[in-house]
This record gives sequence, structure tokens and C-alpha cells, in this order.
Amino acid sequence: MRKTTPVHKVCCNLFTLSILVWIFNLLICSEAQKTAGVKQDSPSKAKVTTSSEWIEGSLNAHNYFRSLHDTPPLVLNDTLSEISQYYANYLLKLAIQNQGSGRVYFDHNPEAGRARIGENLYYSTMPSIGIPLPPSYAVLLWYEEIKDYNFTSAKRKQTSDQQAKIGHLTQLLWSSTLQMGTAYASATLKNNQTIAFVVANYYKQGNLILRDDESKLYLENVLSPTVSDADINAAIVKTDVKSWLKALQKSTANTNETPEKWRKTALMKHNKYRSRFGVEHLRLNSDLCKVSQMWADYLLEKGLQTFNAYGVLNQIESNFIGTQFLRLGESSLFYVTGTNEVSPEGPARIWYSGRRFYQSSQQSKKSVDLQADRFIQLIWKSTTEFCVSYASGVAVNGQNLIYVVANYYPGVNGNKADRMHNIHWNDDNTKFSELIIEEDIDDDDDGCCSFGTILLIILGIAAVLILMVVGSIFLLSVFKKSWYESIVRTFKR
Repeated sequence: MRKTTPVHKVCCNLFTLSILVWIFNLLICSEAQKTAGVKQDSPSKAKVTTSSEWIEGSLNAHNYFRSLHDTPPLVLNDTLSEISQYYANYLLKLAIQNQGSGRVYFDHNPEAGRARIGENLYYSTMPSIGIPLPPSYAVLLWYEEIKDYNFTSAKRKQTSDQQAKIGHLTQLLWSSTLQMGTAYASATLKNNQTIAFVVANYYKQGNLILRDDESKLYLENVLSPTVSDADINAAIVKTDVKSWLKALQKSTANTNETPEKWRKTALMKHNKYRSRFGVEHLRLNSDLCKVSQMWADYLLEKGLQTFNAYGVLNQIESNFIGTQFLRLGESSLFYVTGTNEVSPEGPARIWYSGRRFYQSSQQSKKSVDLQADRFIQLIWKSTTEFCVSYASGVAVNGQNLIYVVANYYPGVNGNKADRMHNIHWNDDNTKFSELIIEEDIDDDDDGCCSFGTILLIILGIAAVLILMVVGSIFLLSVFKKSWYESIVRTFKR
């Protein structure tokens, strides 16, 4: 065998070294792409000013919903959070500059798109209430697009509005996406409204479109849920309520606890009324019980202080966080009683009586009265989760106060199409007018009338009998007198 020359050795060594360098560079590039996915100078980044607790809360919400689809959890990527912070700041800056114009610039970050980074956006305006936007709120809105997504065809449902968005959901659930970053920016505008922008960025990017295997990619990356629709609703409530409860706990002392038996009886009454409209029964939700109890306690504390000598409370405040941020339905009542107890069936009976203010033929309210709203919420078809609580105490004037608060999920919304779908009539075509004039004879479960009703009936019958007797005596006396005078005239002849 010919002996290898030193030149050949050098060439072999150089070749081996170049192979090693190439492999090393490949690994470095791959790792850089894994952790950032972008060049160092693009997209633009900013120092993260969003709290780590908020970012962690958003990550947990992402992973909770991904777990319902047996999808791998995401991990935080600081570079992606810096990109999110920069763009949230940028959107907020434009909003402040253009306040008063009625226009809000709200479009995706083109730099993130060019770098093949996924992105979800959200913004809101709300009254300044001193409580920051919950970290799970935007994630929940993105996930709620599940109602319009068909996991079998990997497309929007045919029964859904063709403008309904589903892209936020698919990016949130995209199984090939393993990293995320997020941030938000907010400010109070001149009109005392708080505007907030939430940006979430993802790597690898989801929602890959305009490819021959587009449908296949969606089927592989957006997996069907492994739990029932009812469990999904309960999961949404649980995630939604968690961060808000933490904020409200600081403003009120939870001193009351509504008995479970009372709640179950109230639930039965709700479901009894819902059955008249052929809609599914509600079920008690422990997280909603916390919300309703805490708000009843809050109202009681405030009411004890503001309840005036005339026995009038100026206003029962709506739970703004619960109804706006969490999109819960809410009904509330205020009682002045001689005791510290309230019937579990009473609130539902009063709320159901609001049917008299609603006109079915036009699917619209006769009145904007709160009573009609409470009735609509009670029979709303899509609502599945429910709880009701009360809080009682003694006011400064010595009278007993009781506040009753009920929360529902999902709550009523003003969308006309949703109203047509959710205000549901029985399949036997029961006329709404019949329900309007129908008296609540069955307010008691045994179907009997109340004691007061029975007493009124007895008194009515007695009054009729007395009138009949008096009338008979009068007629008889008149008849006898005429008969006697007739006989006397006959004999005189």
C-alpha cells in the first residue's frame, strides 16, 4: 500500500475540521432558531415591563386549554416576550396619539410575520376601575372560538357566521408550537377609559396556509378535545374566574356562606322554569358560587354603610369585572326583611315574572327594564353553569338586609343572531302569550295554592254567600208585603 503523504494528511484534517465546523454551526443555528426563531435585529424588541406573574398566568391559561386537547405544554421564551412587549407598546402609542379620532390601529406585526413567528392579538377599552386586565382573559376569548371550529374538516363550522374568527384558537392549540412569549400595555385615555393591548407570540408558527398540505397540517396540529362540551364550559369558567377572585378578595371580607341545600333548591326552581322553554337544565358551578358569594358580601358591606333612614339603597351595583371581563350573566335582588332568611325559590320566581316585559313575536324587549333582562338570562339556552348566593346583615337603622346574587355562564349577549338561537320555545309550539298570562300556580312543588291564596278564596266565597242571603231576605220581604196588600184589597171589595 502506498504511504500517505503529509499533504494528504493535511487535506484530510482540513476536510474533517470543516465537517465538524459545519455540524457545529448547524447545531448553533438550530438552537438559535429554537429559542428565538429570528435574527437578533428583527423583529424589534423592548424591555419587558409586564409583570412575571401576569406572563406566568397567561402561560398557565394557554397550557390548561392545550391540556384539554392532549397537546404538549408551551414554555416561556424571553425573546418572544420582548417582541410582544415592543409591539404592545407600539399599538398603545398609536392609540394614545389617535385618541378622540374614534379609530384604533390594530393589525399584526409585519416583522413577526416575516420572521415566521406566530401571533395572537387582543385589545379592550373599559372604564378605569383600578384592576388590571386578568392574564387569562385574552386567552379565554381566543379559546372560545372553539364553538365555531370543526375539528373533523379543519375548517369553520358551516352553521357559524362566516365572519367568525378561528385563527386565534388554532394558533393557541397548534401542537408543533412549543414556545411562547406574551406581554401587555395599557393606559388611561382622556375620556377616563382604560385601553389595553395584549400580544402573544409563538414559535414555531402555527396557521400555515397556502400550502398543498394545508388541511393535513391543521388536522395534525389542531387536535380535538378529549373532554365533553360541558367540561370545556366548566374549564373556561374556572380559568376565567381564578385571577379575578384574587383581586376581589382584597376588597371584601367573606363573612357569609350560603347553605348548599339552599342553592340546590334554587337550582331546581331555575330548571323548572327552563323546562317550560325546552332548554337544558343548569348545573351548579363551585367557581361561580365563589363569585356570587363574594359579590353578595361586597354589596352587603356597602349597603350597611349607605342604607339611609328612609330604607332606600341608592343603587345595586353590577359586578363589572364579572359581567364584562368574565362575560358572566348576573341577576341580583335586594331585600328588606324582618328576618335574616330568604326563600330559595323566591328570587327565581321574581326573575321569571319579568316575562311580562318581553315580547316574543319580535324577539325583542318591550322594555329595557331590568326585569326583562333577568327573565332572558334565566331561560337563555346556551347557559350551562350557574350558582346563586346571599348575604344578610343588620343595617344602621336596625333593619335586616339581604342581598341575593346569581351568576350564569355563558351570559346573555346582545347579538341578534344569538338571541334568535338562545330564546327558545318548546317544540310543541306553545304560544308565548300563554306563558305570559300563565299564573305560577305551581310555585309550591306539591302544586297547591299558598295559604294566602286559599284564605282569599274562602273570604270571597263567604262574601258571595252573605250577599245571596241578604238579597234573598230582601226579595222575600218585598214579595210578602205585596202579597199581603193584594189580599186586603180583595176583601175590601
